[in-house]
Amino acid sequence: MIKELQLTDFRNHAALTVRLSNVTVITGANGSGKTAILEALSFLSVAGSWKTDRGVEVVRWEQPFSRIVGADREVVVQRSPNYKRYRIDGISKRLTDILGTFPTVLFQPDDSSLVHGSPADRRRFMDRLLSQTTPGYAKALSTLQKVLKQRNRLLKQIQEGQAQQNELVYWDEELAKQAVLICEARQSMVEVITPLVQKHYAELMPEGLPISLHYACSPKEKEHAFLMHLSHQRHKEIQAGTTLYGPHREDIEFFYEDHLASECLSRGQSRGLVLALKLAEVAYIEQTTEIAPMLLLDDIFAEFDALRRERILTLVSNYQSVLTVTDLAGVENHLPKGAEQITL
Repeated sequence: MIKELQLTDFRNHAALTVRLSNVTVITGANGSGKTAILEALSFLSVAGSWKTDRGVEVVRWEQPFSRIVGADREVVVQRSPNYKRYRIDGISKRLTDILGTFPTVLFQPDDSSLVHGSPADRRRFMDRLLSQTTPGYAKALSTLQKVLKQRNRLLKQIQEGQAQQNELVYWDEELAKQAVLICEARQSMVEVITPLVQKHYAELMPEGLPISLHYACSPKEKEHAFLMHLSHQRHKEIQAGTTLYGPHREDIEFFYEDHLASECLSRGQSRGLVLALKLAEVAYIEQTTEIAPMLLLDDIFAEFDALRRERILTLVSNYQSVLTVTDLAGVENHLPKGAEQITL
């Protein structure tokens, strides 16, 4: 449990100390920095934010670095040269050492993109979850990004007649190694959370039809078969000048009975499915890591009806939770006893 969060030059906060209880509700006008507090907790958890891939963006304007301190851990993001430093109990740690030690689950209005957004939105969901629960996953993901960068550069050079096709062999093998690790982890996760999503959705939408999940992976997921596929499709990749197959192109598909959920669910049904998925995420983290995750809820209550709002408020009473709201109307009377209220 984090009892106190200290921010220095993080987003619009020059210096801020926040006392956190089991349930903390942060109110304030838009632009007051409510979401930045959740973002800072995300940095303590996964050393990054869902709002940007560029860590330097959290450093307050014209300041050299940001510092986030909570419980036994510290993250420093430096502007130039751009780097992050992680410490637990004052001892420097690698990113892979901190992942999974302080898991978090994020609830936000944009979660509807998990159903209706691009495959990249669903890959980010999988990657954040698996980086916190599966040893070696974050490292494989980092290696994949490096491999793709080099391989795409080489494909472009071959396309322009500046390199030979046989130079792809090494990068094909590296891509295949990471693809197998990542694909297997994602498939296993989807298999585990599917019955959890189905259970929660049935409770939230008792009149609805059955929900199912399918992981759409690369055409050939085993290493040797994947290498063969790359070889057979080489002309397409050279023509495109980019890598067309691998974990960076994969997706989760949601089905409502036999139909793609994104094509047939109503707005209310979509919200129910998203909430069922997030509830399954909480359960998956707790089952996998044996650590209760912190819940980060960013101004989401306007998106839900009374039933789903009540379900969330019941959930937060069982976990350390930090909620941001523009005002307390509609939730004040439902907050757990002892909830801390902070106004920015």
